[in-house]
Formats: sequence, structure tokens, C-alpha cells
Amino acid sequence: MGDVAIGTFTTTRVPEPPSLLLLSLGLSGVFAMRLQPITSKEVSVFGRIVLRGVHRAKREGKTLGRPRLIVDRERVAKLKQEGHSLRTIAGKLRLSKSTVHNLLTA
Repeated sequence: MGDVAIGTFTTTRVPEPPSLLLLSLGLSGVFAMRLQPITSKEVSVFGRIVLRGVHRAKREGKTLGRPRLIVDRERVAKLKQEGHSLRTIAGKLRLSKSTVHNLLTA
């Protein structure tokens, strides 16, 4: 393949085109080329760093993830018996309609 001139420099390979995100941000040239996808080795290193952090947090007694949702199932059932719609119940209890449906069918 020979040398290929790109912008103000010459390279022996044609770089990947910048992503749509880079194009939408107006980034180009050498800076955009450095933002190429990371290599599998970098992903592996990053994964190990994240896992160390997760293990450390667990050792310190921190709870990870989304907080548990505490719902009064009896109140949901009572509102449904009174004839309220799923959407109305969800609005009153500040829940999603899907959560109300899941509670009533479980």
C-alpha cells in the first residue's frame, strides 16, 4: 500500500474514520484520530482496575447497585380493589406503571 497523505502528515495506513460523535463535536485531525477505540489490552487493564474497586468497596461494607425499592403491596392491592387504574396507582405511589403491574400479578 504506499504512503498516504492525510491532512498535514503522511502515514502508511488509512486511519478509521472518526465516529459520528466526533464529527458532531467538530473534532478532526490528529486529536480525533487519538480517540480511536481502545485496544483489548486496555479493556482488560480497565476491567481489572474496576474489579479491584468493587472488591475494595465490598470489603468496606458499602452496598453496590441500585437501592432496594420498598413498596407496600397491600396498599397497591387495596387501591386496585377500589377501582383505580394502574396509571393512577403508579402516580399516587410514585412508581412506574410496570412496577404496579408486576406487583399485582406476582
